[in-house]
Amino acid sequence: MIKKAKQIKMCKDMKYLLDTNDYNYCSLGEELGVSPRSIRLWIAQGNKVNMQDITLKKVFTNLEQLKNELKKAEEYQPNGN
Repeated sequence: MIKKAKQIKMCKDMKYLLDTNDYNYCSLGEELGVSPRSIRLWIAQGNKVNMQDITLKKVFTNLEQLKNELKKAEEYQPNGN
């Protein structure tokens, strides 16, 4: 995937998590391994800010893992049904 397109999708995912899953900038930053200020900046600036490659890879990996864990949690059935 093109770096810019990946970054746009990641920003949308982060915004969605902030809006719908009781995350704030601090908790989301902790989950993704970056500072809350970075997340605020990426979402506010959108296409105008480029993440460094190493940061992009780390955030992408952690964001995908977080989304998968949240999906599993939503589908979880305590009785195994």
